[in-house]
Amino acid sequence: MGYLARLQTFSYLKGRVTLICQFIWVTDLSFATILARRIHKLLQEKDERAGSKASDWLRSEALSGTGIQENGTFRKALWQRVYSSVIPILSEVIAFVDRDSNLELVKDEGNWLSRLWIQLFQSHSMVEFHYDAFLSLENGIIRERVPVITAGRERQVFELQFPFSWLIKETFDGMWRDACSIAGKCLLGFCVYLDSDFILLSSLLRKRAR
Repeated sequence: MGYLARLQTFSYLKGRVTLICQFIWVTDLSFATILARRIHKLLQEKDERAGSKASDWLRSEALSGTGIQENGTFRKALWQRVYSSVIPILSEVIAFVDRDSNLELVKDEGNWLSRLWIQLFQSHSMVEFHYDAFLSLENGIIRERVPVITAGRERQVFELQFPFSWLIKETFDGMWRDACSIAGKCLLGFCVYLDSDFILLSSLLRKRAR
């Protein structure tokens, strides 16, 4: 990567961090509120996966002494332990929701696009996260590097014009595939199925836009 490309990448990443920091201080039903809820749910999934080890981490940290030696105090050691658990998950979530500069659509608080963005982000059925999806296929632990996916040609920056549009497209594609799978069995059933799913999704989007 040349100097200009590195400079452009650094400038872009700096802009994303600045944007996220602005969201953190917004109150009420906001990006930061829902983000905290989604991360909490993912941490619960992580604990369920860990089994009994999840409830013994505090005692294990106190007995090991390694964290205290590295951080100076038990309090700092606990903070570092929490930090190391939350940050990788936070990175995964941010990388996902900021696909193709999706976060740009929520920065103008109060407009219909921003409200729709927040409502879609709140929906577990529309924006799905699973802790297992964050794990490396090589060693089974959470990934150290998070890939940021883009639809731009040759990974050029591409900005979405509608919140989570790639997920909405995937939903419609799934509806179409399911409908086509029963088309040969019953044409009437095909039409009823397609119409009912389309009405359901359209109703969701209209409700979120209010």
